Amino acid sequence: MAIKGITVVAILCVMANAAGAQGRVVPPVDVRVVNPSTDAVPVAHARTPVRGYCQAALNPGTCTLFTVPAGQRLVVETVGYFMTVSPANIINRLSFGKTYPEAVIAIAPGVYPVAVALASADSSARRYSGSQALTFHLEPGEGLSAYFGSDGGSNFLQEVSFSGYLVKF
Repeated sequence: MAIKGITVVAILCVMANAAGAQGRVVPPVDVRVVNPSTDAVPVAHARTPVRGYCQAALNPGTCTLFTVPAGQRLVVETVGYFMTVSPANIINRLSFGKTYPEAVIAIAPGVYPVAVALASADSSARRYSGSQALTFHLEPGEGLSAYFGSDGGSNFLQEVSFSGYLVKF
């Protein structure tokens, strides 16, 4: 019985302390920024969501998904793919990044590899599919491309996509 009484007293003491403690309200304070125009405070601009898709049947090949408009920067956040090849073929490379005048066979500055996963295979085809978080940016006028590579056989269909956003300068 004494233990129950001590427990109740302890709970009442804790509740009394919690009820007695009140936060202090501080009124808002205005802040004035006085940087000169030569050293302006950076301002975050609104993000414009953007998505792109491309389909190709190339061996090896390149597929251009998007070209960045003037005065904006493209931030890519996620890429996806679905590729179907002949049973004799194996996808050995998929990269996303800056568009180059010629197909890029290996990694180049601004081009990023994606881990390719075999989803299924049967006597008629091998199918690869997946998506991956891949964050990078491209500048105005630059294109976003996907680069495919495989080991022989026929490429039936390559589909790639991306999502991200545009930011104005």
